[in-house]
Amino acid sequence: MERAYKLEFAGERAGSLYVSCCGLSKTEPLHSFGPAQKPYYLIHYILRGKGRFSLRNKEFQLSSGNGFLIPPEELSFYQADEKEPWTYIWVGFQGEMAERILQNIGLTVVNPVFCSDHSEELYQAVKDMMEHNTYGISNDLRRNGQLQVFLSVIADGVTTQEHGEVDRADHYVERAIAYIRSNYCNPIRVTDVADYVCVNRSYLYTLFKNALGMSPQQFLTNYRVHKAMELLRTTELPVESIALSCGYTDPLVFTKAFKHVKRISPSGYRKEVRTGEINKNQDYLKQIEGTLLLKGGTMMKEQLLAKFGEVFGSTEGAAVYFAPGRVNLIGEHTDYNGGHVFPCALTIGTYGVARVRKDNMLQFYSMNFEQLGVIGSSLEDLKPEKEADWTNYPKGVIWAFDKKGYPVTSGMDLLLYGNIPNGSGLSSSASVEVLTGFILRDFFGFDVTNQDLALIGQYSENNFNGVNCGIMDQFAIAMGKKDHAIFLDTADLSYTYAPIHLSGAKIVIACSNKKRGLGDSKYNERRSECEEALRRVQKVKKVENWGALTEAEFEEIKGAIGDEVLERRAKHAVYENQRTIKAVAALQNNDITLFGKLMNASHVSLRDDYEVTGIELDTLVEEAWKVPGVIGSRMTGAGFGGCTISIVKDEAIEEFIKQVGEAYEKKIGYAADFYVVEIGDGPCKLK
Repeated sequence: MERAYKLEFAGERAGSLYVSCCGLSKTEPLHSFGPAQKPYYLIHYILRGKGRFSLRNKEFQLSSGNGFLIPPEELSFYQADEKEPWTYIWVGFQGEMAERILQNIGLTVVNPVFCSDHSEELYQAVKDMMEHNTYGISNDLRRNGQLQVFLSVIADGVTTQEHGEVDRADHYVERAIAYIRSNYCNPIRVTDVADYVCVNRSYLYTLFKNALGMSPQQFLTNYRVHKAMELLRTTELPVESIALSCGYTDPLVFTKAFKHVKRISPSGYRKEVRTGEINKNQDYLKQIEGTLLLKGGTMMKEQLLAKFGEVFGSTEGAAVYFAPGRVNLIGEHTDYNGGHVFPCALTIGTYGVARVRKDNMLQFYSMNFEQLGVIGSSLEDLKPEKEADWTNYPKGVIWAFDKKGYPVTSGMDLLLYGNIPNGSGLSSSASVEVLTGFILRDFFGFDVTNQDLALIGQYSENNFNGVNCGIMDQFAIAMGKKDHAIFLDTADLSYTYAPIHLSGAKIVIACSNKKRGLGDSKYNERRSECEEALRRVQKVKKVENWGALTEAEFEEIKGAIGDEVLERRAKHAVYENQRTIKAVAALQNNDITLFGKLMNASHVSLRDDYEVTGIELDTLVEEAWKVPGVIGSRMTGAGFGGCTISIVKDEAIEEFIKQVGEAYEKKIGYAADFYVVEIGDGPCKLK
């Protein structure tokens, strides 16, 4: 016996969530359906009996109390048991919110099976849909309302068969994002968001930082500014009305928030958009709504592939890759001076989806700079161009492979998404370079090691993009190892892995949000100063590089430099190298206190002798030093903006972020961002 009917309403196609079909089926033994596809989401819930369900080559044996999801356009098969054929209810549905709701519940294409004890409630919801099966606004609302009841019952205490309890952390973040999307136009606060998802504000902060790399307040502000940009582009509403439409009752507060995110006023943005002069290099909103950065997990991979298919027409032949960012624990501006560095790879970085083409065309697309669209080039035209923007980095690596004797013989389509803040000093450019090299090796079978990838990346940045960087960034990314830092001698590239055990403490990155680009900074100037100082010393003593000297040896020969500024630059290179050696030894002896003191001394040297910090980084570090529980803090990266790194005791992290953040915003005029980071592995291909 079977009772089922299908309901289709073309007028509802643009709705957020609506019923496509529903029914009740009592099946015969071995009754089956498929393999076949459906154009909508379809959930079956088993009231009695048994059966089996297959999706993506995975088979599930199911019985009463189980349910299963069939996503649209997915080939599936299900069959009733021979002895105890099942009876089930089923609901097909569509709409803009369908995928997000199912993800919130925990039902996905890789996790499609669930258990629920609420069989009577589920049956009554479907029964009510079936009884209101005729066309009309009243029945439409009733039926779609029961669909929401049906899904809410599934969500209430649902467990998935494969993975157990749904990941609550991601669930909370998704619910918070949905609330913000629905209520950004009202003057909501982060406290309101936390209350809605039933967690305290501090815990919500931690969840957002871990999942999205930003605070709830940052996400809310970015989302409102993103919506304001749309209104500024497409309407003639005055700024005051746009502010109110985006949840700001005070236009001055709105203008300040907009300028902080866009580095331009709302009226200035509107003017530049209208005149076609908008700066392509501005940092546009990086947040992809509802996307959780799951460290290369299935959810991220599926979203990347979906976007790749949208941009390039299909996903056939495409593969997904990841390369991390990096942070240097100590040893700054020593890598091009022949000294030691102590960096580690991070779990944030750059994701890439790529495939080989049959021609010589290169097609690049960044989800972080979607307004730039697809940027094209070819293997016959590999030269740095200002209008090529970020694509100069992957182009440079392709060029460098050819120069090193590894010609790339086919073009490729490449989509990137990064969760490293641009210009933060966490090596977003080196991450792209190593990622590109890793992809080329995988595609063309080049006989190169990960260390070779680092050297090729450095070569491309030096010779294609014109930045005189050292080897540290690319090496740390290419050679990263989970929970280890790399003690690297840049003079000969000898290295050892040092385990990082910060018992009761964590690494916290503070991003100053003062953007900088290596090519536009004084990075090259500092390198030239060190080289000039070395040339002067080499006239009186044989010295290979500054990393070869101890502090005492430097003091003996520094008079040969003959210039106070050059002397201070060289002093930093020598003393920082020795600090790095001592810091690694301290860590190996579990003397984290000494390690922290050496970090502090590193910053003082970078501030006073090397002069690469500036008021933003100095404020972050000096305020960090005031917080009890901070073991050490210093700027990291090239300087002139970017980030600081601090080692903070677990119990002090929340107060650290609050105290340093408030002091920084008060002094500088805009907010800093904070990241509690983990040490991760090097580049990989996501399975």
